[in-house]
Amino acid sequence: MLVGTVGQGLVPTYSSGNETLGHIGFVLLIILRFVQGLSAAGEIGTISTYLTEVASHHLLCRGIALIAITCNLGILAAQFVVYAIARALGEEAVKAWAWRLPFVLALIPGLIAIWGRRGIPESHMFLEQQKEEQSGASAESQEVGFEVRQVSSTRRVKAIVSAHWLNMLIGGGALASTAILQYGGFVWGQSFLAHAGLTADDTMLVGLCSRVVMLVLAMPVGWLADVVGVASVMLIGSLGFM
Repeated sequence: MLVGTVGQGLVPTYSSGNETLGHIGFVLLIILRFVQGLSAAGEIGTISTYLTEVASHHLLCRGIALIAITCNLGILAAQFVVYAIARALGEEAVKAWAWRLPFVLALIPGLIAIWGRRGIPESHMFLEQQKEEQSGASAESQEVGFEVRQVSSTRRVKAIVSAHWLNMLIGGGALASTAILQYGGFVWGQSFLAHAGLTADDTMLVGLCSRVVMLVLAMPVGWLADVVGVASVMLIGSLGFM
C-alpha cells in the first residue's frame, strides 16, 4: 500500500519533455494503482477478519464499524491535505509539480501504520487453529509428507463451500450491490455535479459532508446491527441508497 501510494508521486510525466519518460510514467502509474487497490482490498479484508476474531460477539458490528470510521477519517485527512496544498501553492503549482506532495506525504502515516501493526498480537482463535494444524500435520507428515496438509486444506475449503454456498452467495451479492451503490453516490455523483457546473470547492464540500454523515452514523448503525441483525440493517441501507 505504501509503495503503491508514494510511488505515484514519483513517476515521470509527459510534462518533463521526454516522451519516452512519459510513456514509462504512464505504465508505472497503472501498475502502482493496481498495487494500491490490491493492497487496500487485502488490508480491509484482513482487518475485518481480525476484528471478527478478537471482538466480543455482542459488540461485533460496532467493532466492524470502526473500519468505516477510520477509512472515512483517512479520506477526510487526504482531502484536507489536497485542499491545503491547493490553497497554499495555487492551482498552477498543483498542476505543475505540487500534485506529487499528497502522495509523498503519505509516507508519514504509512510508516506510523507499519510501526503500529508490528505490535498487534495474533488473535487467540488464530493461534489455537495454528496449533491444531501444526500438531495434526506433524503426526501425518511422518507417513506421507507435506501433501497431506494441502489435501486437508483443500478438503476443508470444499466442505465450507458445500455447506454454506447459499450464504456465501447472498453475502457476496450484498457486498457487491453495496459497493456499486457507494460508487454511484460518492464517485459518480460528484463527477455528475462537477459536469453540471458545480465548482471544485463546492464539489469537495459535498464529498466532505457525505463523509461526515458516514462518520456520525457508523457507530449507531453498528449498534443497530448488533441488536436487530446484520441482514435487516443491510436491507434497510440498500433501500435507502436506492
